[in-house]
Amino acid sequence: MNSAFDTRDQTKPRLVMLSGSCAGIGKSTLAEGLTRRLEEAGATVDLFGEHQIFARADFVDVAEAFRSREFPTPELFLPTYTRVFDGFRAANA
Repeated sequence: MNSAFDTRDQTKPRLVMLSGSCAGIGKSTLAEGLTRRLEEAGATVDLFGEHQIFARADFVDVAEAFRSREFPTPELFLPTYTRVFDGFRAANA
């Protein structure tokens, strides 16, 4: 894990997405532990839960798809994550 998240070059944003089929299998615990370890190593981490996509501007299209009871497609996620990465790059510029 250490080499995959080398914190010396923070100009390259990385995305880690955790998913699981049911509640209580440890996704949040894993995410919080990974976040803590990366922050201790000097990384800037933006950890947010799935419910927060409804409050984040970058995810407006994904949130709207869920509100209309449609499952977001990869074609919808790609521009969404492009906006997220663009925001990370701008913050690190």
